Amino acid sequence: MQKKFVNNFIHRFALISHHRIKLFLLVFIGFWSSFGVLMNYQDSDLEKSSYDQLIRNRIITPVPDPKIIIVDIDEKSLDVLKDEFGRWPWPRETLGGMLNWIEKQGAQVVVFDILFADVDQLNKTSDIAFSKAVEESRTSFFPILRLNKLNDLISEVRVSELKGFASNPDKSVNNPTIAVIPPVFKSILDTTRIGYHNIYSDSDGVNRSYVLWEKKEDWILNSLPLRIGQEKGWLIPKSQKVLINFDREPYSHKSIPFYNLWEVSQSKKGLLPYEELKDAIVIIGSTATNLFDVKSTPVSTIHPGVHVLANIIDNFKNNQFIYELPQSIKLILLWIALLFMGLASERLPERMMKLSIFIIPSIFLGISYLSLNLGHIFIDLTLSASQALLFFSLISFYTGWRSRYWSRFNPRFFITRDTNAYQCSFVLKLNMGARNQQEVISNICQLSRYSTIRQLGWLNELGKFQPDIYVSTVYLQDKSKIDNLLLNIKELFNVDINKLYISPLRRISNYQKTLYSEKTTIDIPNPNLNVSDKEDIELEIFYEAYRAWKNTN
Repeated sequence: MQKKFVNNFIHRFALISHHRIKLFLLVFIGFWSSFGVLMNYQDSDLEKSSYDQLIRNRIITPVPDPKIIIVDIDEKSLDVLKDEFGRWPWPRETLGGMLNWIEKQGAQVVVFDILFADVDQLNKTSDIAFSKAVEESRTSFFPILRLNKLNDLISEVRVSELKGFASNPDKSVNNPTIAVIPPVFKSILDTTRIGYHNIYSDSDGVNRSYVLWEKKEDWILNSLPLRIGQEKGWLIPKSQKVLINFDREPYSHKSIPFYNLWEVSQSKKGLLPYEELKDAIVIIGSTATNLFDVKSTPVSTIHPGVHVLANIIDNFKNNQFIYELPQSIKLILLWIALLFMGLASERLPERMMKLSIFIIPSIFLGISYLSLNLGHIFIDLTLSASQALLFFSLISFYTGWRSRYWSRFNPRFFITRDTNAYQCSFVLKLNMGARNQQEVISNICQLSRYSTIRQLGWLNELGKFQPDIYVSTVYLQDKSKIDNLLLNIKELFNVDINKLYISPLRRISNYQKTLYSEKTTIDIPNPNLNVSDKEDIELEIFYEAYRAWKNTN
């Protein structure tokens, strides 16, 4: 009983038109993906890794701005200057002196990628000298560390205390607390040239985007690159979150070891102009192993934080950020891609369906790849590519299974031996490309729910050749329907019938087979053939069809 139920279920499923299966899959995938987009779900790991591959393998990448220079406190600088300054942290008057000298060389901006969060208890005089250097500076910018938002309620720092970092465009009277680690020096806070330098990674730990500002109630919290842009009059992006347009290599921006500049500044050469620093944006940071924070980015799993900051400032200065499409446009593109997939699945030859598993996703990824190379708007079709991979994989599996099912169909599970049923076998030769296999199956199933349908060459009878010749045996319980069979087939396929054989379903020996056509009744060749069951009839018809096909080809 259970086996019969399973067989009936599978048979009913095989009767469903391939058009309906495609439509169901497209609508289901479309609504499921739309729900994910509307709910702002994180991209899947497949989409993230696809994006990383696109970024990493671009042909056209931004050229690093030669006027963005990193003064690197690297391993060698720590080693060379250890006798003079001791171990890190060095006396801060060293950094103050470097700040003054760089500004005298004509640098337009000096950015510290160093958090001055503590007082140097052992060298307070040095801190005073540094603070004085900051007071005299007009181009320096300093970071604030933004802590977890969950700690805002227990913080004692008010946003109004951090001018420059926090702005209140709506003139709100609210003055909420905010969890941050600000610079310990009042002189730094007084400059108002401060901003957070946090960068937030995606769920997989990779840093792909940057948040230029945050909102805290009615207040705006500015990032360090945004504060630089505000002061220098750069074009402010309208998007709060942007994708970082990474350079090809993680160490792409020009870098000068700190000890080199220090030695120059302390010698007679320091009295001469240092042309590289003129009008430059100088970032003082560290790539020393025990000092710098490592970021994972699409171009490198070990990307120094100071170089990531240089990339962001470069993008800001030269308007090179990558912008994602609005949510509404993403939804429209998603459904356009689904429509394209549906039309492609209908128009492409069935033998191309398996290749479409790779071709259609490659087309979508190719569009995304071109958008990253040729512009600054990322047309993200990675979701559509994964949808196409899923859709064409399922359709290819379904059509392959359905073709095998009908080519091997056995009616004994559905037609009992006591049933007065008749079988009718025929051969159809269709115009090349006029029908695909699934459409032929669906049409023949309209003649009878119990049929075998086989395309010539489907079971490797002809090697690689698979012409548009079909052999079919249908099972009818009403013999009167046979008279209308020719007319029904002609209406379904709009073709003439090559051959039509009729015989009872039961095993009968010495049965005289008769060929029916629209005008004449003809005995088939080899009239003495004893036909015992449907396989013998199909075999005879198959070889007749094969010979006819071979003679015309």
